[in-house]
Amino acid sequence: MAAKKKRIAVIGGGFAGFCSIVMLKEEELEPVCFEQMDNPGGSWFYREESIEGLGSLMATTVLNTSKEMSAISNFPPRKELHNYMRPHEMYQYFTEYHSQYECLKHVKFNMMVTSVKRSEDYGETGKWKVTAKNTITEEELADVYDGVMVCVGHMNRPVIPKYPGQEIFKG
Repeated sequence: MAAKKKRIAVIGGGFAGFCSIVMLKEEELEPVCFEQMDNPGGSWFYREESIEGLGSLMATTVLNTSKEMSAISNFPPRKELHNYMRPHEMYQYFTEYHSQYECLKHVKFNMMVTSVKRSEDYGETGKWKVTAKNTITEEELADVYDGVMVCVGHMNRPVIPKYPGQEIFKG
């Protein structure tokens, strides 16, 4: 009887999350990705509207590193793309990558992870309990995983420093 594949929770469906999915599959592990939005791409999915708690690009953004330096090691960008890609080109590159490696079938969209804790039997198994909430229905889902990869990126939540007199500062 074949051993059951280890399941790994991947939090975040952007570049880091999808690269993690591909690498986990190569290691014959079972990735389960949680993405809080209804589409993949993380920061590279450009949206006009502002969503509280989520960073976004400006339409005029241009990468400050060349496509060769920004490339995923096992997936070079097409020659037709600008050397310093725009958001729509970066997203197109990302889409080509996740399509080639069939990443979408491992993603649970509209699922915001609300908690990651050691499972009750962590001492024996080393497993983790991941709880997520559907951002549309508010339904909660909890399951146990052999490992967790946090791939939310640096634009996910703002980091606001605390300083004396902050409450009276008006700008």
